[in-house]
Parts: sequence; structure tokens; C-alpha cells
Amino acid sequence: MTDFKTQTKKVLGLGSAKYGVHHWIHQRFTAVTNIVLVFWLICMMTQVSDMDYATAKTYMSGTWNSIFAILFTISTFYHAKLGLQVVIEDYVHHKCVKTGALIAMNAVIYLGIFAALFAILKIAL
Repeated sequence: MTDFKTQTKKVLGLGSAKYGVHHWIHQRFTAVTNIVLVFWLICMMTQVSDMDYATAKTYMSGTWNSIFAILFTISTFYHAKLGLQVVIEDYVHHKCVKTGALIAMNAVIYLGIFAALFAILKIAL
């Protein structure tokens, strides 16, 4: 079997981390799901724009609209997390700043997901 690592990379352990494809696939999958769910969002917003508050709340509390809203929230925030993670890992070079930025980014993302899901579930239930 041919080994493509140089001797220096073998010593320093600078080979492939074996996780880049997984990250890339997740980012592409969430991008496609976001495109589909944005079409749902546009259709839903055009229908809700002519309704009063009570009717719009009843419309949004429907099973399928709640499910699509939850899927849209999770997919959008996860896609943002993946993209921001790549930017931070590629362009922040100081290890402490990079770690702090990743922790802060994850905290904001998960806080956003929690707040959005809480609001959706409050309307739905």
C-alpha cells in the first residue's frame, strides 16, 4: 500500500483528520433542506400575511406547519453553526481566541435554537 505522507508529517501527525467529508456532507445536506424549507416559509408567509392574529396563530399551530417550522429552525441554525465553525477554524489563528470564539458561537447557536423552538412550541401547544 502506498503511503502519501511525508516523513515529517508522519512524525508531526499532520495527516488527514478524517472528518472533513462528514462536515462537508452535513453542510450540503442542510443547504438543500434550507432551500426546500424556504419555499414552505415563503408560501406560509404569503398566506399568513392576510390573516388576523388569532387566525394566523391557529394556522401556525397546525401539525404540519409546526413540524416544518421546527425543521426549518434546526436546519438553519445547524447550517449557520457549520459555516461559522469553518470560518473560525480557518481564519482565527490564536488557539485561545479560536477556542473562545467556538465556545461563544456554540452558546449563541444553541441559545437561538432553544429560544426559537420554545416560541414555536408555545404557539403550537
